[in-house]
Amino acid sequence: MDYKIDYKKIGLKVGIEIHQQLDTRKLFCECPSLLRNDKPDIVIKRKLHAVVGETGEKDTAAQYEESRQKIFVYEAYSDSTCLVELDEEPPHTMNKEALKIAMQIAMLFGAKPVDEIQVMRKTVIDGSNTSGFQRTALIAKGGAIDSVRIPFINLEEDAGRRISEDKSSVTFRLDRLGIPEVEIATDASITSPEQATDVAKKIGMILRSCHVKRGIGTIRQDVNISIKHGARVELKHVQDLRAMSKIIENEVLRQLNLLEISDELKRRGVKKIPRDFVVLSSKLEHTRSNLLKKAMNNGIVLGVRLPGFGGLVGKEIQPNRRLGSEFADHAKTAGVSGIIHSDELPAYGITEEEKQRIARALNCDEKDAFVMVVAQPEIAKKALERVILRAEQAIKGVPREVRATDGMNTRFLRPMPGAARLYPETDIPPIKITKEFLDGVKQSLPKTLLEREKELSEVMPAELARQIVHSRNYDLFEEIINEIKIDPKLVATTLTSILKDLKRKGVKIKMTNNDYKQLFRFVAKGKVSKEAIPKIIEKAKPDEIQDVIKEFEILPDGEIRKIISNIVKMSPEKSKKELMGIIMSRINGRADGKKVMKLLDTELKRMKRQR
Repeated sequence: MDYKIDYKKIGLKVGIEIHQQLDTRKLFCECPSLLRNDKPDIVIKRKLHAVVGETGEKDTAAQYEESRQKIFVYEAYSDSTCLVELDEEPPHTMNKEALKIAMQIAMLFGAKPVDEIQVMRKTVIDGSNTSGFQRTALIAKGGAIDSVRIPFINLEEDAGRRISEDKSSVTFRLDRLGIPEVEIATDASITSPEQATDVAKKIGMILRSCHVKRGIGTIRQDVNISIKHGARVELKHVQDLRAMSKIIENEVLRQLNLLEISDELKRRGVKKIPRDFVVLSSKLEHTRSNLLKKAMNNGIVLGVRLPGFGGLVGKEIQPNRRLGSEFADHAKTAGVSGIIHSDELPAYGITEEEKQRIARALNCDEKDAFVMVVAQPEIAKKALERVILRAEQAIKGVPREVRATDGMNTRFLRPMPGAARLYPETDIPPIKITKEFLDGVKQSLPKTLLEREKELSEVMPAELARQIVHSRNYDLFEEIINEIKIDPKLVATTLTSILKDLKRKGVKIKMTNNDYKQLFRFVAKGKVSKEAIPKIIEKAKPDEIQDVIKEFEILPDGEIRKIISNIVKMSPEKSKKELMGIIMSRINGRADGKKVMKLLDTELKRMKRQR
């Protein structure tokens, strides 16, 4: 499936939604934005239901989630979560610090702040919000990044953290629920995978210029994709920017193949799928297929004919994924482990003769396909009904839906939400945006990372400036050089290449941010040499940095001279370079290299005069 796609010809349109957590307390209560791995001391269970939205209709995606009949288990901590997260208390007033940071971000994108903020409720019943909705607020409109427009910028609360899931329940932890996050949504004017990646990188650079959280899970990218004659598809959590272009390319490939399948089905005259389910267990009672024998001990084999689908269910639509994979994604939401379809048989121990027997039982001809599942009767029927719904979508072309990334491919997650899921939050009054507030935001606007990178390139190599600005340690770097009078180049080198080298050697680095600050204070005072930095980092344990620093405090000049003199006397035949290597190894980072070289030169001259 390796061929060049003409994105202009197929009318590719891409829009990006980026959700970035802000580094403050929670948005509608005073709880800390702290993720924890210790055992929670509060556990509650709930079941959520879809309700009508502002339009008087139930949202399609909400109805789909409700149909899954899941029990939701919520874990919380009595000392760092409160009744707001449990939806047992109304939300408090909006976090002013979070609003200020979000407005800074909006201004850096050139967006116009709204006059009044109205918090809305967005229906979400996948269990990630205890209330059944997410609180979100439009704060600015009309921004841009390069030539790509950003129609709106929202401030909203993050969802609960998914911990585990089984057939009947999903467990969420409420430590993440309520963390403020800003949502940046572009329009669909991006026209290639490469441009999408470039835009996402630039948005990320501006976001990181402000007081936002850093690290895995603190920023999420969703990508909306459509092509000519297709439909909008949303890809959730495209986390790795290095993979974004390939994921978009493979999704475009999927949509192109779905359109080809649709055209072929229409040529074959396929219009609808009859819901004629047939129990096939008796046709397979003597099968040698271990897969079927094991499954039939606890259920039935149920099959359905797909008229005109022969040869198409097995058609590859993405690398190593077929139309049958799409059918299986939908069937799994009913509780089955997968499907078996005619295009892949004989396989799984099912013979050609058994395949033909099943086809006859389902009244299939050579242009037809069939799908079967093994499960309890009600589950099997529900699974095949979902397969039929997806097959009927295949007749029309590309379905509007939300998909999850699966490696470099995508898989079905849920139907596309509609406008019916948004309605006003009645527990929070509208927030007036005053001139005084906006003036304060403008005065506190941070420099963008691109501006900071340009400034740093004047005091260090441009590549090192780029590395530290893009590094997860950038905030620590800024704190160190603002608090301590020290060479920025040395700090940047330590927090980029030295740490990378140590990790490459298998060193587990255990230093805290305060440990790094203490280390550089000793370096700045001349008590520790820069040569000792890697050795100290390698040996240090959290909050025990001073004990390690004592081992590497700079030696007095007299002691250095004594070491040099002894080594020169023991190895008079060695070159100066070889002597320097032996001396530095003996000193073990407890002296500056330039000073040692100067003292060695003095000693060699003294020895030469004595000869």
